[in-house]
Formats: sequence, structure tokens, C-alpha cells
Amino acid sequence: MKRKHWLRAAKPMRNYNAIPTLKAIAASLIYLLLISTLAACSDGSDNSDNSSRSVALEITDTPGSLAVGRRTDVMLRDENRNRDITATYWYPTEGANAGPQETVEGAALLPGERQFPLVILIHGLSGNAPRTWADLGPHLASHGYLVMAPSTGSNFLVRDDIINHPGDASFLIDTALGVNTADEMFVGRVESGDIAVGGLSFGGLATYLLAY
Repeated sequence: MKRKHWLRAAKPMRNYNAIPTLKAIAASLIYLLLISTLAACSDGSDNSDNSSRSVALEITDTPGSLAVGRRTDVMLRDENRNRDITATYWYPTEGANAGPQETVEGAALLPGERQFPLVILIHGLSGNAPRTWADLGPHLASHGYLVMAPSTGSNFLVRDDIINHPGDASFLIDTALGVNTADEMFVGRVESGDIAVGGLSFGGLATYLLAY
């Protein structure tokens, strides 16, 4: 997998809640645009397939050689924003890979001083990290990536979510780099020049706004 330097990890975004007026206006306009788009796409019926609202991405490529550890629904506290964040991690651990989606809950990170690229994955509206990234998360970890994925808890499209979700991703990057002390599991093990953020649907918007 080709790595892309999407973020300047040495200077992660912080204090995202202190958004200038123009950005707040832009967020409001994006909110209205998304509401209009959702309304236009709806067929007005109650027989739609609900599975399309929470898509799990399937990976058919061969897993890497590394065994995969997982920590599900880790509770983190962002004191600067007075916000609790739930995240799921996938990461290399000791042993051989047991197959797609095979993970060891609570396993230790692969020992040693080796550093890994970091990927932040943001799910779509009404989804959650363990379900959305059940394939992609362990697949990346098996190839030597650290994966952190917030479960944002979004059930409705509100402006606060548009503001908070990029802040959640920024907070996880800071956590992995040791800028804050919310969780020190990955501190010192991240290749600070190799950090990527990606998202599905509404998570894609959060990814875009993180770089905005």
C-alpha cells in the first residue's frame, strides 16, 4: 500500500473548538447542503435497505504476515474540549496472522522499537468503528499499520458533529504522538511523517474538514 503524507504530523491540529467566524459559517453552509442532499436522495418510503446506511467495507486482498491486536471502545477524555471520545484500535502484535478479521482483543503492541505508520479512520453517519472497519482495520494492521478509529456516536446531522468529528481525529493523532496523555499505548511507536486520515461518507467530510 502506497503511503501518502496527508497530514503534517509534527504540527497536529489542536483547539479545534476555537473556530473562526468564517469557518463556523462554512460549517453551517455545509450542514444545509448535506441536509438538502439527503432529502433529495430519499425516496420517502419505509422499505429502504437499512444496511446501506451503515456500510462495512470488505477487503479481498491477502492479509499481511503480522498478527493483529485490537482494543475495542477505548474511552478517552479530551480535557481541552470537555469531550469524551470512544475509539477502537487495530495494531500489529506478536505471532503470525490467523486470517482476515482475526484479532486478539487486548493484546500488547508488537514489542521493540519499530515504528509504524498511523491511519485514522472515521465512519459514516449512524455507523460505528468496530462494524465499519471490521475488515479494513485488521487488514491494515496485518501489513504494519497502527489504526485508530473513533466511534463518533452521530445519529443525526447536526452542526456540532461537523465541528467535533475533525477535532476527534486530531485528538487521536495527538494521543498517538504523545502530545496529550490520554493513552500512551502508541507513544514513541508512530512514524510521525507517515500519518493518514480517511473516512466513509460523513467521515469523508470530517477528513476534508480536518485539512481545511
